Amino acid sequence: MATVTVKGDKLLITELASLPAKLRKKLLRTSLRKATKPTLVLARARAPQYTGGDRKGTVAGLLRKEIKLRVRTKKNKVLAWIGLGQAMYTGQVFYAWFQEFGWLAGGKRIKGALARLAARALGIRRQVPAKKFLRNAYDSTESQVLKVLEEDLNATIAGGP
Repeated sequence: MATVTVKGDKLLITELASLPAKLRKKLLRTSLRKATKPTLVLARARAPQYTGGDRKGTVAGLLRKEIKLRVRTKKNKVLAWIGLGQAMYTGQVFYAWFQEFGWLAGGKRIKGALARLAARALGIRRQVPAKKFLRNAYDSTESQVLKVLEEDLNATIAGGP
């Protein structure tokens, strides 16, 4: 998870600090939701799509639909999270995390834990590289998100809530 701290614009930070806590949280949540929409759209577009034949329980394009944007407040922080709405490696799109982080192929054919370790050391198991579709979407839109967030906060504070 990437963490971004809003710094630099002292006037903006001062204005935000002068607002009541409830209004400040609402303002930050709505602005953050608006600013992170491009990242959500790009993550959905870059998500790998199942194109194989019919398989029981596998729906083409399901991963793209399951990528969600969540904006939450926790203590004095407002957090935006883009990812799957379920725990890692569970549900119908359990494979999404393998696509994001990569995996080792060929482990089930080798019987026994010691034999698997030896096979890994000898390079028999093949590392399937990560596609990093979520990370790349964030990296591609990070400056745009910060720019939209700053513009939206400045416009809202200047114009009044």
